[in-house]
Amino acid sequence: MLTLSNIRVSYDGSRILRDVSLTVAPGEVVCLMGRNGVGKTTTLKAITGLVKLDSGSVKLADHELGGARPDARARHGLGYVPQGATFSRTSPCGKTSASAPSRKAAS
Repeated sequence: MLTLSNIRVSYDGSRILRDVSLTVAPGEVVCLMGRNGVGKTTTLKAITGLVKLDSGSVKLADHELGGARPDARARHGLGYVPQGATFSRTSPCGKTSASAPSRKAAS
């Protein structure tokens, strides 16, 4: 379970997140929605450690991650892919890589 408890984040003295709390159960899908500038991206960056918390707690299962670096959080399965990120569909050798389940021929 991912749990945010009363997280606060500021940029250059301006408070961006104020006491944000959220719980996401294992297997649950959650959509964070809102207008531009209301803190959606900052919340995701706070979860993954890309911004420092002023206060509050980020827990995954029973692991407190509030002070952990992003690489430590990634080892627990937390990651952030920003909007507009693209992934190459080619392998390092330049060949297109794709796979699909094989189907056995009917006998």
